[in-house]
Amino acid sequence: MTDDLFDDPEVPKYGLDRALGRYRFPPPPGVPAPARNNGWRRTTNLVKAFSDQYRLQLWLERMTVLGLLANDGLLFDELAASGIEYLPADVQAKALRDWAEKARSAVGADKGARKGTARHNVLEHYIMAGEVIGHRRMQLQMAELVDVMDRKGFEFIPGTQENFIWHPAAGGVMGKRDARFLCTRTGQVGTIDLKTQQAFWTYQEHAGQQTIYDTAPWAWEGPLSDEGRWVPQEAGTYVGRDAGICPGKPAALLIHMPSKGGPVELHELDLEYGARVVDEAERIVSLRTEGTKVGGICPD
Repeated sequence: MTDDLFDDPEVPKYGLDRALGRYRFPPPPGVPAPARNNGWRRTTNLVKAFSDQYRLQLWLERMTVLGLLANDGLLFDELAASGIEYLPADVQAKALRDWAEKARSAVGADKGARKGTARHNVLEHYIMAGEVIGHRRMQLQMAELVDVMDRKGFEFIPGTQENFIWHPAAGGVMGKRDARFLCTRTGQVGTIDLKTQQAFWTYQEHAGQQTIYDTAPWAWEGPLSDEGRWVPQEAGTYVGRDAGICPGKPAALLIHMPSKGGPVELHELDLEYGARVVDEAERIVSLRTEGTKVGGICPD
């Protein structure tokens, strides 16, 4: 491995480095390059720094084991014959992650995520081209979304769909924002995100994520190449409506479009709470780093 990972042809210069789970983009103007040249932390990874992941981890473990047993143990046989135990530790770790993903896919554990990705593609195409694609259920859901947006006085802002943003939180984080919207009643601009899970048990991560997207000072413009560039971005101006969850306070919108079917709804998010989530996540990330230095061998 070279010292400068950006010079390694195996590592993307622009986009998501899936091996590390971090974004690789040049820094915005006036911003130092990321430490150790290992890319920018993902927004989603920051905001879940202190969320409860225990049940999710147990579910992932169950799905991985079931996937290895699926199809008469086909993946297990292939894994046993792969010689993976003889690989160098770093190569082995990546290979095992790939095998685990294959195993979970074999039992449909990624079905919800893939359905969500498909609906994001439908939404992106609608904002870009003004037409609805997808199968009948997707088309019906999009028609319902358009009706809800119109009834509540919101419009998507073309050109803002699937934008990469950079925010200075935790030394620099990046994410891909679904879109921005215009409130036709007030002229306010805000951030809007599509979620396809069946229900919201908490808005904690969503509020933190949308706070970063809404207040990010930089957005990527152009292709993912040297022809693209960072451009300044103004923070959102939308505030929650009267009788809502956060009247008069900075707010964002979530589109709730359940992939298994159900009514399409717009939810408001309190971004003042989201800012608290981001602050706490930054504090915990800093404490984790500091935690590697606060213990050692007791001297004589």
